[in-house]
Amino acid sequence: MIRPAPDPILADEASRRLAQSEFEHPVVVVAGAGTGKTALLVARVAAWCVGPGWERHSEQGVDRQTVARRVIERVVAITFTEAAAAEMAHKIGIAFLDLAAGDPPVGWDPDPAVITVDREEVMQRARALSEEGHRLVVSTIHAFCQRLLATYPLEAGLHPRFEVDAEGARIEALAEEVVEEALRGLGADPNYGDWERLAVEGVGPAKIVEALCQLVEAGVEPELFGEDPFNDRVAKVSMNRLLSALNLFADLVGDRLAVVSGSVSESTRDDIVELRQRMIELDSTASIDDLAAVAGLVSPKTVARLKKWSRLDFTGSESDCLGDTGYEVAAVSGEIAAALDPLTDLHRDQLAAARAVVAPLLDVLQRRRSAAGLVTFSDLLRRAERLLADSGGVRREVVAGIDHLLVDEFQDTDDVQCRLVEWLALTGEPAARPSLFIVGDPKQSIYAWRSADLAAYDAFVVRVVDAGGVTVDLVRNFRSVTPVLDEVERLVAPVMRPEEGIQPRFQRLEATGDRRDVPGIDHPEWMTVEHWVTWPRGEEGVGPEKGSSSRTTSALEAGALAADIRRLHDQGVIEEWSDVAVLLRVTTAQEELLQAFREVGIPYEVARERDYYRQREVVEMAALVRCVLEPTDALALLTVLRSDVVGVPDAALAPLWDTGFPGRMARLSGPDSPAADALNEGIETARVAAPSGLSGGDALPNWPAAVQTAVEVIAQLRRSLREDPPDVFVEKIRTLWLAEVTAAVRYLGGFRRARIERFLDDLESTLVGGEGGDAELARFLRVAVEEGQESRVPVPPDLKTDAVHVMTIHRAKGLDFEHVYVAQIHKGGRGGGARNIAALRRIDDWPEYRLFGWMTPGFAAAEWVQTQKTRAEMVRLLYVAATRAKKRLVISGGWGEPGVEVFPESAPDFARLIGRRLDPESMARQIDAEAERQEDEFPHVLRVMPVFGVRFEAVEVTAEGQPGWSVPEGCLQRAVELAAARRAAADRMAQPVFRSASAEAHDRLRRAEAEGADSMVEGPFDQGLAMTLGTAVHEMLEVLDLDRELTPQIAEHRAGIVSELGSGRDREEAGRRAEELLTRIAEGECLRRLGSVAPNVLSRELPVLLWSEEEGAPGAVVSGIVDL
Repeated sequence: MIRPAPDPILADEASRRLAQSEFEHPVVVVAGAGTGKTALLVARVAAWCVGPGWERHSEQGVDRQTVARRVIERVVAITFTEAAAAEMAHKIGIAFLDLAAGDPPVGWDPDPAVITVDREEVMQRARALSEEGHRLVVSTIHAFCQRLLATYPLEAGLHPRFEVDAEGARIEALAEEVVEEALRGLGADPNYGDWERLAVEGVGPAKIVEALCQLVEAGVEPELFGEDPFNDRVAKVSMNRLLSALNLFADLVGDRLAVVSGSVSESTRDDIVELRQRMIELDSTASIDDLAAVAGLVSPKTVARLKKWSRLDFTGSESDCLGDTGYEVAAVSGEIAAALDPLTDLHRDQLAAARAVVAPLLDVLQRRRSAAGLVTFSDLLRRAERLLADSGGVRREVVAGIDHLLVDEFQDTDDVQCRLVEWLALTGEPAARPSLFIVGDPKQSIYAWRSADLAAYDAFVVRVVDAGGVTVDLVRNFRSVTPVLDEVERLVAPVMRPEEGIQPRFQRLEATGDRRDVPGIDHPEWMTVEHWVTWPRGEEGVGPEKGSSSRTTSALEAGALAADIRRLHDQGVIEEWSDVAVLLRVTTAQEELLQAFREVGIPYEVARERDYYRQREVVEMAALVRCVLEPTDALALLTVLRSDVVGVPDAALAPLWDTGFPGRMARLSGPDSPAADALNEGIETARVAAPSGLSGGDALPNWPAAVQTAVEVIAQLRRSLREDPPDVFVEKIRTLWLAEVTAAVRYLGGFRRARIERFLDDLESTLVGGEGGDAELARFLRVAVEEGQESRVPVPPDLKTDAVHVMTIHRAKGLDFEHVYVAQIHKGGRGGGARNIAALRRIDDWPEYRLFGWMTPGFAAAEWVQTQKTRAEMVRLLYVAATRAKKRLVISGGWGEPGVEVFPESAPDFARLIGRRLDPESMARQIDAEAERQEDEFPHVLRVMPVFGVRFEAVEVTAEGQPGWSVPEGCLQRAVELAAARRAAADRMAQPVFRSASAEAHDRLRRAEAEGADSMVEGPFDQGLAMTLGTAVHEMLEVLDLDRELTPQIAEHRAGIVSELGSGRDREEAGRRAEELLTRIAEGECLRRLGSVAPNVLSRELPVLLWSEEEGAPGAVVSGIVDL
């Protein structure tokens, strides 16, 4: 008999009731997107406090207020962000007020058996609880740990007044100090040779400082570098890891690839078989060098092929032969490649030098920061977990003060956080443990780059179940309409392949209430779900942009998106701009969108602006603050004088400097400073001496008055810095300098003013927080401007501002919007960023590390595990993005090839991950018809191709960014032409000013090599050795003395060239080829010709610099070297 599937709505209702009623055993709630998990958590807290929690602490003769205080003080709720903690505390307070008024809170549905008193008693209890609500402990995990450590600092081995160095600036300053001291005493340092070795390898003091800071952040202690990373234990572990992977490969593949033709496939198969046999034959006591010798026999082409397979990049015949084992073969191929990589070149000497230099420096740094009481955010977690693990007395005391522990967003935790919660709620006598409530959704785990580990989450859930706990699912979605949820399933379900510790199973969400049976958008111009394919028109017609650039695609998308949002607002489809959110995977191309918004007058709000510290108004404000903090900073002073607020013409700067102006400004301590009179005299002298008739000078005749005012303001600010509280000091900057007023009247003044407001808010929070001193803040501002950093503190999205919200998908987590545009889906993710030069990973519960690019034998294997997790996370990121939409979801960008299914693990971006969603035949018909809009086969879904639509609207934008009146057609056409010219100019500016004369030929060569890689016949020795040989011969020809006999000189260079070919199985053959090539050169016509032209040779490599004749590229030049 086949049982019908349980009704998901009824199952959801039962889950919610259990979550508010089960307090004897731990409960884990898997809450899908938009299922009201916060309301459920709040309802559980309320049910506990008026029910079992109250009964636990009520005694005869004890008044209600005392009981309420006891109950609420012993509830601890932990969540992911400070904003979420504040929201939760607020909602719990509202729930108590609702119950006190006799109304059920949102989501209230406990089992009647849990609350055994009548309605009137519940109201009185809730009233008492609401008055004690300020005692409720709701915080982030870091804040909880900080409070724990502050209570027991000595037991945790911390300074009693420790501080969190949130930005890492103070620890970086300590690291610089330690390295500088070491350099001063380097002559007597026993590790002088190791310093020298690092310097030869390009590792200087700056990189050492960077590595030390990264090691501190990772929690590395100097003892780690005391053990030889190539010892016998490491060799045994490495051998077992590689052999295990090879055995699995053999089991999975067997003879499947025997029928695959192609030299590369065949050689890869043969190399793996031979490697496995040699590994089996190795003695169990083999050293790491023995292992490296075996690994060195594997061709680099084989390792490269394994890496391709690890990305599921199989040829057609390989894919056919492997069948449904492709995923497993890809995973084990990656394991083998990761195990082989470090063995082919151990870098033993380099790593030994790095360890010898870094270990003592790290030891000094850790001791100094301990003495200074500085900890990092990651320290808080590690130290708190260690405190609970090592001190049974502290642990019992902490646990005794908690009746109920609730943890939200648990899917974004790591192993350390899991162990911390386990110490609090899953150890000790069951009767003494607090009630545990965990809320999370593994489908929304998107913080692997911040150490979130789905494997740790899965393992913890297993431990909860083993301890008698229960797990329940929530599937009723209160956010989105049914067509949006249908599209989420179509996009995500096919690519969310469940794998323990890597990927959860997909679970469909069910719309509820009035969102269940409505279409979403009811308007002839828009549909609930839209796929925007922003392919441009190229030489071969409309299609995906060729090459690695997506500039045209992004520009087309930005203009279309801005026009669409503008129309939504103008036609009243959205009442407020804030109903709209644009979500990006990364913000590298965010500015293009923002510029499009500015052009059509759309107000926007961004949490963090790229190149924020390169915006002119921010640079000038930073210079003003630096000028106040560091009076001797002449560059800051110069920037202030040339700022919009002061406006000293360049013609007056030299005369002003000749008066000793910088030195006098350095001595200006306040309005009453003796330097003030001397400064005024100097300004007048400079006015008389300034030449007339120069650019800018005559246009600003009152610049001396502006300089005098600036001097007076800086004097007042320097005194305020010493005497006033931080908030007063910042307010004086605002009211005395008036930068916001100046910015507001400039083009795009509203956006410029907002940047200054953010800068001042950030400055105030930094000064109030007391993070470091004035010197550290000035240093940060100087470096931030030099490097063009993002805004220092990412502010929470301001949802009350009437502006379109532009943010990353990560920042949108937990939020929702009426209209959501998931934009720039063709852009890749975080993987392209620079790697830390020092990193720690754990594999098989053992630490592996990388220093300055040199890694221990197991580090690559640990990195491979992390790579698998990161690839799987992109699917979950898509789920999070798509589930933010309430009424309308737009997926926009340069989609991948229609109908092509790409393995999730090998998709570099959303575009190719979901390209299969486009029907190729329907796409072809739409392109042939040049139709902007085409309805999808599924209801309420529309496909839009902006390349066929009208991009610009006849809108004039006022200074406030609001639409004015329609403009004449001629002006509109001119605006369109100017916009096109600006885009063309931007494209030109994006090109390098210098271009190699042979760049095109080099590109063709690289493409030919890439296309022929699989079909190339394997030569007698590796291509890398061939290139090394060619380079060595080329260098020889460059240094031959043309005034001497050439043939004997060839013989002199033979030994050196052969030695450059290194060692390995191909060295003998390479040496033979080198000898043959040198003989041919010595006896050939080429050398004789070189000798005959020797008297007329100007240069063997002649640099050239020519104006480019390319049309449309004014000012560009072609550079290169004419090689003799």
